Amino acid sequence: MRTMLYALVTGSMTCSLAVADVITVDDDGPADYSTIQDAINAAQAGDEIQVQSGNYEEAIDFLGKAIEVVAVNGPLETGLRAPAKLPGPTVTFFSGEGTGSMLSGFKIGGGTGGFIDDPVFGSSLAGGGIYCVDASPMIFNCTLVGNVVDGSGGGMAIVRGNPWIIDCSFVQNEASSYGGGLYILDNSSPNVTGCLFERNSGSWGGGVACTVSCNPTFSDCSFMSNVVVNVGGGMYVRSSSSPLLTNCRFDDNVQQGNPFAGGAGFTVYGSGNGGGPCYPELVGCSFVGNDSEAFGGAIHAAYAGNAIIRDCSFDRNSADKSGGAIALVGNVDVPTFVTITSCTFDENASVEGGGGLHSRVSTVDVQASYFRNNVSGIGGGGCDFDGGSAATIANTVFCGNLPEQTVGSWTDDGGNSESEDCAPVCATDLNGDGFINGADLTILLAAWGDCEVIECTGDLSGDGSVGGADLTILLSDWGVCD
Repeated sequence: MRTMLYALVTGSMTCSLAVADVITVDDDGPADYSTIQDAINAAQAGDEIQVQSGNYEEAIDFLGKAIEVVAVNGPLETGLRAPAKLPGPTVTFFSGEGTGSMLSGFKIGGGTGGFIDDPVFGSSLAGGGIYCVDASPMIFNCTLVGNVVDGSGGGMAIVRGNPWIIDCSFVQNEASSYGGGLYILDNSSPNVTGCLFERNSGSWGGGVACTVSCNPTFSDCSFMSNVVVNVGGGMYVRSSSSPLLTNCRFDDNVQQGNPFAGGAGFTVYGSGNGGGPCYPELVGCSFVGNDSEAFGGAIHAAYAGNAIIRDCSFDRNSADKSGGAIALVGNVDVPTFVTITSCTFDENASVEGGGGLHSRVSTVDVQASYFRNNVSGIGGGGCDFDGGSAATIANTVFCGNLPEQTVGSWTDDGGNSESEDCAPVCATDLNGDGFINGADLTILLAAWGDCEVIECTGDLSGDGSVGGADLTILLSDWGVCD
């Protein structure tokens, strides 16, 4: 920090004017420091620490300082790994850091976590890559990979904090307990935007676990090929927590190892240790190819997990028990209430009941949705309502579901239709409403650019990107899908 002292000619006083400084770090070249922690120790509020490319074997602690630590060439060229001989988190925020504390551009690995006081499970390890407790920093463009915790939050743990996590990747992190990629706990409401959760694993919540009065927001995030033993391959929510997810993808997540659990994509259990009902909201999300060895290939909502599901699509999800796409489970003491609006269910499958939707002792309201070509082994290819479920359906299409469209009792609120065969689905009808119009154009424009996944919504030409060729195809089909 440079300090400029000015002598005041009108008296004997002096004053100091602090100017934010740039501090450089390079592990093998000329710089102010060769380690990041030494630079942090020397920094003052407002300083920026610029870290050159390299592999830094050290663990760092922001020490409560409102500083920016930036890897100037990004995570492909700059690694930060905790030393194997010093178990603990790789990055620590534990001193009340706020949004003035920023970490950007690092590949973060090797972390084994620090101790937290979990309100349900007591003292336990959490936060392998990033340990964020009573702090709300900014995390940009970081890749958390290969962190392993004998506890929760392999990639990152957030406890009583509201950080911003933007354009980060959580890849192949492991937790023996909750949240292989990310653990959100105890009155935390982070904002997570544009992040990838891929191939993480845990016992509850392979990608993310969110519990005890937490209300995070996830937007434009992808949950890909995460694995869980119990519930919630992509995400697990419980105990008075109500996240909002918008425009998120859940693809090829797996629930395995517990034939009485479920939810390969997303699971919400409202009640349980640490609190009462949950009210998660999923808007504009897609679920493709998720597989559960129990209930709910895509979504499992149970025991006052009162989900709102709107404008979502469910394609080729599967369950070895009931609810190829969605399984709702309640009981008379802890009812579950779910609303499903403007959603599409295509080619989902279950070994038992409800290829598209299974509801047991739950209340569900289905509006303006499509159930097409779903299959169940026992009954209710489209929907299966049993065990005293209360269901209301309106303005919904059932077609091609086997062995029958629905089983069980439900209230017909009008506008529903059933047919043995489905009308051809237009490739350009991106939202599945039977029309090619402005809604589909909006979806295509939102996906503009190179595809980041194999099946890219809007890539009508199949060339691996969304661009002018796809726009031309969509406009040529404008109107009714026929």
